[in-house]
Parts: sequence; structure tokens; C-alpha cells
Amino acid sequence: MATAREQYEAARRNQATLLQVETLMLADADRVLSVTRDLDRQTTGGVIRRVVPGLVNKYGMVNATAAIKYYDEQRRIWWESKDSSAGRVDRQNRQARAQRYAAARLRGEIYVARMPQFDVAEKSEPVIGWGMKRFAEGGHEAMKSAVTNALTRAVASYNRDTMLYNSALDKDVIKVQRVPEPGACGFCRTLALEPFRVRSSGVRLSDYAIDFHNNCKCSIETIYEGDEPIRPDYFDQFEAEYAEASRTAEFGQSVFARYDQIIRNN
Repeated sequence: MATAREQYEAARRNQATLLQVETLMLADADRVLSVTRDLDRQTTGGVIRRVVPGLVNKYGMVNATAAIKYYDEQRRIWWESKDSSAGRVDRQNRQARAQRYAAARLRGEIYVARMPQFDVAEKSEPVIGWGMKRFAEGGHEAMKSAVTNALTRAVASYNRDTMLYNSALDKDVIKVQRVPEPGACGFCRTLALEPFRVRSSGVRLSDYAIDFHNNCKCSIETIYEGDEPIRPDYFDQFEAEYAEASRTAEFGQSVFARYDQIIRNN
């Protein structure tokens, strides 16, 4: 029911925000972690324990705030499409629907996204632990790489957690969808598709989101009553690659095949 192009363009803006925040965070992390270059393990651990929670909270909250705005944008797109009269989408009708939406929101008739509670320590400890493990194995550079990579997941989780939190409270949301970017890895491509169930869109929907990896750029999208899933054109390539991998690779050797069982069980 909602305008597919508007939905996808909004999703791409959210993904662009995730990338921009990650870029800023990585530059900041590189700067603060560089001071540990000549420090011993104990002193390095103290520095990491001080700086990682700050990075997680600072950039995570930017992502969460962006997700609040994005969630409300997606909801508006759906509501205005649902509210359209006989499918007319001229400028005057758009303005009228926008006015009705604003009025309904003021009256409390429309769900408004809210911020979940985030446990900064819970998100930071795995990053700190992994960084110190790698320091013991490979020194400063190994630690720095491990921490920055793990930070990408922790910081991006604020955006995804905000989307999932609100979708669970919003009575009009029926499912959520994972949307990877065009250059996504095989794991994310497979989890975005629905190869084992009959569905016209071929897109995988669920009530939750399967785990994300470091440097992952996938976003969480809400599917409202009457909505069609977001299906970018590049999903056709994903499906073709999956079909080819299934035909030519032995189980366990293909990136796609390794995650078949995950899809079947969820």
C-alpha cells in the first residue's frame, strides 16, 4: 500500500546515515587508540576501558536518534498512502494527507517512535574483551583492528535496536525486514531472501532480526498492514547468485550454503 519508491529511498537514507556515523566513529577511534601504541598491556586495558564506552554511547546515540526520525518517516509514508483517496497523489492531496497526519499525531492517534533504554556497559564489554584478547595475541595493531571492527557492530546496533523496539510496540507493524546494501556479504544476502518458503516477493520477513556482524550495513525495516516488502532491483542478482551457488557448490563450501540451516530454523 505504501509507495515502494518512497520506502526504499527512505531506507537508503537511513543506511547512508549508518555509514556516515561509522566513518566518523572509526576516525575518532583511530585517534584515541593511537595513544596506546607504546603502552603495556595493563595500561592499554585501562585506556580502552575508559574510551570504548564513550565511543559506543556517543555514536550509538546519534544512530538511535536517526532511527527515531527514520521510523516516524516510514510510518508517515505508510499512513499517508493508506489515507490516499482513490490513489490520487497530486500535490494538493499530498498536502492534505500530510495535514491530516499531523493532526492525528497531535491527537495521539498515531504511534510516535520513542527511545529505548541502552545498556552501554553491556554493549562495550564484548568490544573491550575482544580487543584485549587480540592485544595478548598480536600487540597494539591487532588490538586496534579488533576494537574498531567490534565498535562498528556495537554502534550500529543502536539504530537497529531502536527500529526493533518500536516495531514491537507499534500495533500496525506486522513484520520486520532486513535490507542489505548492494555490496553486502553472502551471509547478509542469504538472510535477506526467502528461498525456502513460498512468498511472491522472495523477501524474508520475521518478528526479529538475526545477528549482525562487524562492519555490517544492513538496516531493519518495518512492514505495516497492507505493505509489500522492500525489494531493490539488486535482490534479483542475490537470488541468481544463491541459485548458482546451490547448484555448483557442495554443502559447507558455499558462503550461502553454510547459512541454509539458519534460514530453515527461523
